[in-house]
Amino acid sequence: MINYLQRFDRNERTLLPIRTTDRIVTIKFADLVKIEVQSTKLTFYTTSDVIETTGRLYKVLANLNQDFVQVSRHAVININYLQSIEEGFAGNMVAILTGQLKTDVSRRYLPLLE
Repeated sequence: MINYLQRFDRNERTLLPIRTTDRIVTIKFADLVKIEVQSTKLTFYTTSDVIETTGRLYKVLANLNQDFVQVSRHAVININYLQSIEEGFAGNMVAILTGQLKTDVSRRYLPLLE
């Protein structure tokens, strides 16, 4: 009974609802690899799809679990899909993710990633 109550008390979400132009799509946190923002255009990269919508990155970040780390002002990655971090051309760092995805890592956010 105590185990049930402890699990019941945890209100962990496993799905992220995304409003697109014509429908609402739900993405499992486990399938979400990376989120990028350019101006107000949000792009969600999953293991099987790319979904585009509009919104703010900080609002999405508030709904994610501890597997997600902000690596720059414009990108959040799922740490479970991180393969390596390499040096970029201009002295910055680049995160290499599963599925041939890459994203810049800001020096400001590097300690969180390490």
